[in-house]
Amino acid sequence: MTLLTFENVSKFYGASPALQNVSLEIPAGRIVGLLGPNGSGKTTFMKILGDLTKQSSGEVLFEGKPLSIQSRKDIAYLPTESQAYPFMTVGDYGKYHKSFFPEFQEEEYKRMLEEMDISIKLPFKALSTGMDKKARIAAEVCIKDYDIIILGEITSTYIPDYQSLVMGVLRNIGLEDLDKYKVQELISAQSPDIAMGVDNDGAGDQGMMFGYATKESAEMLPIPYVLSTRALQKLRAFNLANHFSILKPDAKAQVSFDYKEHKIDTFLLSSQHSESVSLKEVRAIIEKIMKEAAEEMNLNTDFRVLVNPTGRFVLGSSFADSGLTGRKIIADTYGGAAHHGGGAFSGKDPSKVDRSAAYMARKVARDIVSSGRADRCEVQLAYAIGVAEPVSLYLDCFGTEKEPAGNIWRSVLDSYDLTPKGIIKYLDLLNVDYNLVSSYGHFGKSELPWEK
Repeated sequence: MTLLTFENVSKFYGASPALQNVSLEIPAGRIVGLLGPNGSGKTTFMKILGDLTKQSSGEVLFEGKPLSIQSRKDIAYLPTESQAYPFMTVGDYGKYHKSFFPEFQEEEYKRMLEEMDISIKLPFKALSTGMDKKARIAAEVCIKDYDIIILGEITSTYIPDYQSLVMGVLRNIGLEDLDKYKVQELISAQSPDIAMGVDNDGAGDQGMMFGYATKESAEMLPIPYVLSTRALQKLRAFNLANHFSILKPDAKAQVSFDYKEHKIDTFLLSSQHSESVSLKEVRAIIEKIMKEAAEEMNLNTDFRVLVNPTGRFVLGSSFADSGLTGRKIIADTYGGAAHHGGGAFSGKDPSKVDRSAAYMARKVARDIVSSGRADRCEVQLAYAIGVAEPVSLYLDCFGTEKEPAGNIWRSVLDSYDLTPKGIIKYLDLLNVDYNLVSSYGHFGKSELPWEK
């Protein structure tokens, strides 16, 4: 007896095919596995079978009859996607289940989470299907026009749906014509030569990492950096409220600040805009945003304003300027006020000291400034691949220290575990929602453990 029949089944999302002319028969009493690379249509196939989405063409028969409400009772579908609401934490998810199942044991749930070293405060969406928190990742994404390439080295028990992830990001950015984008994957496993050192708790890379803090702003970041970031966040809010009908997603900001006079000299912001919108309209919107950001920081508003200095910014995003993960390392950090070791943070797991040690250096510098031991501080850490302890610890307080710099240096050495393993544990880096640092920098956000 034939249990399931697919006859020339196709499924299109816009102009993009997820399945094309699939035909097969599955007899009753058989266990069948469905194999294929990412993007080949496995999930779409299962959703059609479960009657969770409709095919664009073709016919699906279950026990010789078209799928119906009745067949839904006989077909079970267990999705890989999270069924939690976006705002839920891991703790909220337990309470959610308790409301449906009176026998659910909340204390046992908490105990199991503790055994797996999973925080109840962790956003549920941050969990992978297999909760492979110790995955080794060194990956980048590059984009040009409609072509997107994911490349790098990933060793993990979890295989993400790259296509869905990419489309979700593009949609969140505010880009259009999503059906035109093509995703290519060039992924291999981590080099065994690197893994050998990391497996022994050594650093996953070599190099220098810098952290910086200053008392000049509440965020302990340079004023020009905070100001330009706030303006871009306000611009994003404006675009969301107006559905990107006036201004478009691509934008960049820069502030020239006169520290001697403690005032803004020049505020520059370039924003992509709809072709139907005049430069005068764009300038009016952005100048208002600039002044609001300055007023919130109790700064002057009589600064020089520069908005789209070329006079036109219609073509943007990957169609005007190709992109690569982590290339804007200064925008991700301190706006040029501090040194940078050159390594990008994004796209890497915490065993990569490019990421974890940079966060720890920021934490140390922030602790020194927040405790009043200095008004400014820059911390440098240096590592050798496969070696746990840093090969160098250097700090500079630029003459603002309130006690001998040597005493501060010694206290850092005595007070912090600066090995990759120690950093990961201290900052709880396996439970961080790294979506928080995908835009507007890696520092200055109170939700992040290195900012507390």
